[in-house]
Amino acid sequence: MKLLTNIKFTFKTVILFSVLTCLSPLNDIMAQVSIMSMPCQCNNDQTPNMTNGTYLTTLVIKDAAGPLPSGQTYTVISSVGLLNTMNGALGNASFTYCGGVGCPSGVTMGQYYLNVHVSWSNSYSAMVDGPDPDNIPELTLATTSCSPTYPALPTMPMMDSICISADVSFPSNGALYNENNVMMPVSLPTGFSQGGVGAPLLIDYETFDPTQNPYTLYLIAKDVSGMCMTSSSKEFGIFREPITTLENRLYDCVTAGGMISLFQMLPSTSSSAGKFYIGGTEVVNGQYTVTGPICQTVTYRIDDPVCGIKESMGVFQVTIGPNPAFNLNSASPSPVCKVGGTVTVTGVRSSTGTNPVYTITSNRPAYTGTVAGSTFTLPAPTSTDNVTYTICLRETNNAPAACPGVVLPPGYTPCTKQTCKQFVVYNDGYACGAANLFSDQCVGFDPDPCYFYAKPRLELMCGALFTLSIPADIVTTTINLNSNIIRCTDTELCGTINASFFDINGSVANSGPKIKDLPIPGISVLCSVFCFCLNLGFTKVCPLKALCDLLGCDKTFIQFILDLVATLAGGDGGGYLLVADSDGDGFFDQQIEEGRFPHSGSFCVPNNVKGRGEINVRLVAGWPFFPTDVCGDITTEGPNLLDLLPIGSIPIVGSVIEDVLGTLQCNVDLSWSNAADAKADVINRDPAIFQNCNTAGYIFQQTGNCSIPVNWSIPVAISSCDNKPLVYRGRTSGVNMSFYTGNTPPPVVTINRDGIYQTAGPLPGSSLPIGSYLVTYTAVGCNGNPVQCSFPVVVRTTALPLQCPANITVYTDVDQCTAFLNGLSPIQGLGACNSILNYSYIDPVSGIVHTTNSTTPGTINIPFGHFELGVTRITYTLLVDINGDGDYLDPGETQSCSFTITVLDKQFPHAVCLSTSVKIGQQWFSNYIC
Repeated sequence: MKLLTNIKFTFKTVILFSVLTCLSPLNDIMAQVSIMSMPCQCNNDQTPNMTNGTYLTTLVIKDAAGPLPSGQTYTVISSVGLLNTMNGALGNASFTYCGGVGCPSGVTMGQYYLNVHVSWSNSYSAMVDGPDPDNIPELTLATTSCSPTYPALPTMPMMDSICISADVSFPSNGALYNENNVMMPVSLPTGFSQGGVGAPLLIDYETFDPTQNPYTLYLIAKDVSGMCMTSSSKEFGIFREPITTLENRLYDCVTAGGMISLFQMLPSTSSSAGKFYIGGTEVVNGQYTVTGPICQTVTYRIDDPVCGIKESMGVFQVTIGPNPAFNLNSASPSPVCKVGGTVTVTGVRSSTGTNPVYTITSNRPAYTGTVAGSTFTLPAPTSTDNVTYTICLRETNNAPAACPGVVLPPGYTPCTKQTCKQFVVYNDGYACGAANLFSDQCVGFDPDPCYFYAKPRLELMCGALFTLSIPADIVTTTINLNSNIIRCTDTELCGTINASFFDINGSVANSGPKIKDLPIPGISVLCSVFCFCLNLGFTKVCPLKALCDLLGCDKTFIQFILDLVATLAGGDGGGYLLVADSDGDGFFDQQIEEGRFPHSGSFCVPNNVKGRGEINVRLVAGWPFFPTDVCGDITTEGPNLLDLLPIGSIPIVGSVIEDVLGTLQCNVDLSWSNAADAKADVINRDPAIFQNCNTAGYIFQQTGNCSIPVNWSIPVAISSCDNKPLVYRGRTSGVNMSFYTGNTPPPVVTINRDGIYQTAGPLPGSSLPIGSYLVTYTAVGCNGNPVQCSFPVVVRTTALPLQCPANITVYTDVDQCTAFLNGLSPIQGLGACNSILNYSYIDPVSGIVHTTNSTTPGTINIPFGHFELGVTRITYTLLVDINGDGDYLDPGETQSCSFTITVLDKQFPHAVCLSTSVKIGQQWFSNYIC
């Protein structure tokens, strides 16, 4: 006999129906046992965008008569719509006995319970086998539905990609937006907001971050009770609509043939990833080649993958800046020597700029030139001096013609450019050659110093995004010489130098103006461009921030120097080198000084030009790296912009953005250098120098029993600058030949080249009667400027003691280690037939002994020829037979005297560098300072 039960539940009311079909002891026990379910609760485990949420309920077996005994087994035989609490298959799950502790809510002691989940379908039933061995269900839970229900899935209203140009809102359909799939707490991305459940989702155009794309949001719906919720999720992108606004722009003072960047027409709010078109033709990379002044309409277009094609139009105007050029014409090229009066110079202009104006200034306040059109009247010094006149040509554009839409900036002035040349007028103190015996024949070397390659400006181009060229030099160098012309006898040349930023003296105080406020052409452009950010429409990046920080536009000048050097890895702070070609041979032989950058100060360089020529001075400077050479590339390369701005480090997502940034061709060498040259003409105007002009004269003895020719020294003379011994050329027509007793008189010569000439008095070798005779020698260097040496030659009957000439100092001949000398005779004590003159000396280098031992009366031995480097002491010995006995060695008949000849090396040593590496320059020569 089996007990059949039919149990039916509804969710709101639990009704127990029992039908007794048979009576038996077991049936009596089961007659009061029933199965029921507790009210359902939503688990809220629904997957977003899917209807798969479950409910939680508890199946309960109880006895109406009282507690069921423990130890009984109730097993689910079959079920519909039920899952285990892990949302797996329920299977033959067994019930748990409630002992009164830890039981689910609503389950009391003596009841059996089973926690289950109800699937999304909301309907469920079950059959349970009681505590008998037949595996046949004795309890049945009729089909039941859960009372609470999940709301329908909310609809996400946004597209996958959204282009916005202002604030935007999206409906919520009565639901709540959240970044997480929970009702609370509410979290939304920056720029997103919702006023509460059911309110629209607001996205703020200015504050949302497009670099966070794609965004993922949940839209969560709840039932009326607030217990059950469903959610939908969506991944979408929000992009700012590209702004293609153009600002009409004036490109002023552009060089013809140069390029302008049309990207400079974009305001900071516009996107920088578009293309420019003129007349339907693309302007590649926005780089427009300027051929002349123009007023032009341009279209700027962006083909955005999300927002479509956006474009706008603008107008730009180009003016061509002047490029003044001229030459100076005069009767003689600079430098011109003139004693007082004026020199007329004419400017011949080769440029065609408008409004040409010539100006003139001088380095001597006492001398001011005048300008009449293109003719300059330059006063010449009345005494020994030199004046450097700076003549400048300035050209200024006319105001540009009106271009529709282009407005000239307030206070606009047409662009102006100036170029200058120097003209030197001097007075050499020697009447500028008026008394010269012949035209200047001095040969001067025309030096050609090695080329240098400087990088003083910033030239920046990054693909199609921007191009920047600053019109001012970042590193500047200047040299100002105290004089642009010096004499070859001057010992040194002096001047001042300045190596600085933007031609600002390095002594600017820490409290000085900020960099961006300095009156420097282009500095405001430099700061504004370096410190701007690129608006690419879908993102905004500031690719030049490192350079903005480097330049330090908001820093004072000293802060700029001290703080920003450390910004560049590897920078040593920069420095300068000052070198000179002191001997005019075209090679820098003097390193005058070096130091840190910036620097200003004075200097002097020795004048080693021995004659006519030039001294060249070169200042090279580099920042933030010290210059490495004075020829060729004068500084090393610095870090590249891309090394400071690695593209991969920009935290953005999206292939379009990466493609744009990946096309940047930024190649900026962050190392700047500059160099300046200055030269001074070295003139050779000084007359030659007599080394031993014996103005006291020579005294000879003449006796009545014989008459012998008299001989005296031809005075030694050297050129005034190179100390070159001058060669004796002969006699001129002014020499008295009446007493000459030689066989063939020497020919008459004309003074037409450098040398020593006898121009008055009797010729040596003449037999002179007793008396006094004035002898004159004229020495002339290559410049033709003469100097005279005159002395008396006295012939008397009484003898005077032997007297040697004065000590002599001379320089070696060119490329020789000796000097040629003649005319070294004593100045008195010679003459008479009863005297003999001998000499002796030892060469200081070779040690060769030179001596004479004549015994023939009337013999006079005087040395001449090449004398070695060093000091040579010549000793004369005079023998006079005073008593007439024929014996020249009697006591009191021998006299002696001595003098020295000092020979110095006129040339500098030639340094030979061994095991050196040199850099070959553009002209295939190297420069190495030993």
